[in-house]
Amino acid sequence: MDLEDPLLSHQVEAVNELSKYFEKVTVITGRVGLHEVSTNVQILSSNWIVGQPIKSGIKFAKLASKFIRRNRNCVVFSHMTEVQSAMLSIPLRILRIPHFLWYAHTYKSIFLTINHYFANGIITSTKGSCPIKSDKVFSVGQAINIDNFGFSQKKKTNINDLVHIGRFDQSKNISEIIEVVKKIATCKNVELTFTQIGSPTTKAAHSYFAHTNQKFAQAIKEGWLKFQPSIRRSGVSKTLENYDAFLHAYNGSLDKSIVEATFVGIPVITTNPEYLAIFGSWSKQSLDSLTLENELEAILNMQMIDITREVENRRIVAIQGHSLNNWALQISKILVRD
Repeated sequence: MDLEDPLLSHQVEAVNELSKYFEKVTVITGRVGLHEVSTNVQILSSNWIVGQPIKSGIKFAKLASKFIRRNRNCVVFSHMTEVQSAMLSIPLRILRIPHFLWYAHTYKSIFLTINHYFANGIITSTKGSCPIKSDKVFSVGQAINIDNFGFSQKKKTNINDLVHIGRFDQSKNISEIIEVVKKIATCKNVELTFTQIGSPTTKAAHSYFAHTNQKFAQAIKEGWLKFQPSIRRSGVSKTLENYDAFLHAYNGSLDKSIVEATFVGIPVITTNPEYLAIFGSWSKQSLDSLTLENELEAILNMQMIDITREVENRRIVAIQGHSLNNWALQISKILVRD
């Protein structure tokens, strides 16, 4: 619960929106930073320490168990915490306390399997954003605060400046994105720039960053490639307005960043199957044969008026299925359905 966290600050918004549907909300979290919550929200911190999973896990279990024993008439909603959720899943089942987990990743961990078996359900963004398929999995869309991602009024005349906002991780295929930009710029003889905004967050990611930085040292020197550190989520919308398109190659669950870019109104060029299933592609090719290269090439061959029309249509779809208020409403209905 920290508004200054570059990755998880939106959890404060999620709690506040959900609190509209419940008399009282208690958040048990591993860390508390800057936050502003509704008057009916209570926050308890277990002070989870990175690198000390056993000690931190015991502290969390004690804190959560103490609260649950005193508040048996409750429903438990675990948000992006499948490990802690799995720790509580068996005792919650024994106590017959409703328990749901929010999980939007394609990786099927042992903790997810435990939750699927013992919890009442798993809530995710889209059908393909959870590796388990069953009647206990509910898809409700992403949770984007429309107030923070207003439609950009900046008129674009060309697609030249490309951006990707997200952690510098190998799963994001940043090196492959750079290769595509370089190839298209050379083959079509157009000036393209690419800016990666986001820092590595793990040891493996730091290694990947160092390798990518060395591999494309010449491109950085030439100035068309830039690596910038992470920014606060509050600054994402304004930052997106400075670019002509969002280039993206994460092929797992529906990435929140590209839905945010869709709300702002800049074209999203991606191979993400969940995004393409909802919003469609630029090249109109089947998902089996679609590549980032032909998506980028297709949009560069389009008239700007056609791109603008498609961007506006995509934003309408995003509002209908991926706004924060709709997300919270759908979840509230699931949590109290039993």
